[in-house]
Amino acid sequence: MSRRRALLVIAGVWTCSAAISFAPIYAGWFADLTSMRLYSDTAADCGLHVNRVYAVVSSVTSFYLPLVVMVTVYSRIYRIARRQLREIYKLEVSLGVFDEPMTSERRPSVETRRTAGASGMKDSKAIKTLGILMGMFCVCWCPFFVVYVIRPFCPLCTFPSPVVSAIT
Repeated sequence: MSRRRALLVIAGVWTCSAAISFAPIYAGWFADLTSMRLYSDTAADCGLHVNRVYAVVSSVTSFYLPLVVMVTVYSRIYRIARRQLREIYKLEVSLGVFDEPMTSERRPSVETRRTAGASGMKDSKAIKTLGILMGMFCVCWCPFFVVYVIRPFCPLCTFPSPVVSAIT
């Protein structure tokens, strides 16, 4: 990816974020006054009470669509990395790095084995780290966006205040 394309992608993401956040909130398009009165049992309630359209549009553009894109990209990265790891392993076997038993003449040096296995180990760790990050993203944000979309469509559905506060 070129520097110009990266900057354009970053600018596009920030523009999209501003469009779904600042504009509707400052214009008052997001609010659902009925649910505000229904859920606001205390003066300290600072929950985000949105109408159905805003809940769907903002959650799709800020979570569900990016989630699909990230899972798709991660899946492609994972498949490519696994294929490359298999190719590296086949190459190492053909070079005799993992061939057993080996005679002392055919045995590669400790340094050769260390460098040959290091690239595969780094790739494997990167794949696992990326998977953990994706999983944590889903675990952390899914509860918020599920409740965020359910509340406007089901005003009688009650979620305990500590749960709503925690996920918000």
